[in-house]
Amino acid sequence: KNLAQAVALANSGAESEHSDLGKVEQKRLKGYNDKIASLLSHQFSQAHTGMSREVQEAAHSLADKLVRSQAEHDTHCEKVQLSEQLKKAGDADGAQRCKCRLSQKPKNHAVVAAVLLMHAEREHGTTHQFQEVATLLQGDAQSRDVSMADVGKIEKLVKELLSLGAIRREVDGGFGKYPCAAEPGFKLKDGETAAGDARGSTMTQHKSLLPNLCGRLQLHYMIQRRASQILDGWGSEGIRTLRPQTVAAAAVHFAYEEKKGVLFSSEAGQAPPSLDLGRLAKQAGVEKGTILRAMTELPVPPPEEQQQAGPSRAVLE
Repeated sequence: KNLAQAVALANSGAESEHSDLGKVEQKRLKGYNDKIASLLSHQFSQAHTGMSREVQEAAHSLADKLVRSQAEHDTHCEKVQLSEQLKKAGDADGAQRCKCRLSQKPKNHAVVAAVLLMHAEREHGTTHQFQEVATLLQGDAQSRDVSMADVGKIEKLVKELLSLGAIRREVDGGFGKYPCAAEPGFKLKDGETAAGDARGSTMTQHKSLLPNLCGRLQLHYMIQRRASQILDGWGSEGIRTLRPQTVAAAAVHFAYEEKKGVLFSSEAGQAPPSLDLGRLAKQAGVEKGTILRAMTELPVPPPEEQQQAGPSRAVLE
């Protein structure tokens, strides 16, 4: 009864309290908060895992922080902006490839709510394990197939958004919080360090892999040249620490996608070799999934140094 009263009171002031959020964000926040209340009054209470009022309030506060972090990320993330441009231009594949992993919005609000409760518990010295949470969630009609891995995946996403949302980075006189939104030369505040940042690297080791990789794949030299330019740009901008083989393979894939239109038009009647991602991964000595993940984490490829005749240049600019 007390819990129901607390939820009702919280909801009564929610509209005015979150009036600065957009309608989509308000709806998502309400979905998270409703599921938090539902889990507390049903699954968690039936499992005799009662939570203190402090934990309940902390979970609702974290929901607000999460939605605000999601909104701020999507406003400033370069990958999100590029993905939207490609989608409007009719390039669905390109839009999907440029999608930023931090822009994901899990459809199952119950899992997000459970993860927020986990984080709230940790703030107060207790916690549930992933498997426990997955088992409790199976009592929710929309979550009967949720696994421990599903909970872990969403927990990682939520944790990253919550932590990044609390960081202040100086970017061109303003403040940005997300690595994918930072401009070249951004400065970290208060002695912060960007873990795994490879800014200023010459990418020599990465570029040394290109001749053999492109040769084994029988790729046109302009693809190797463009991949080298991409690596130079990433080295100047700064990237997270990834294996050189993975970064080189990602650069080759981006270069191929940019140049295949030029190759078709410049070599009439001779189609360029098909760049199968599995074959690329095999020749690079890494897993296919590793390359796919890297392409979502690496910066958008820098503009080409020379005039590009490819049909996608207007879109990329």
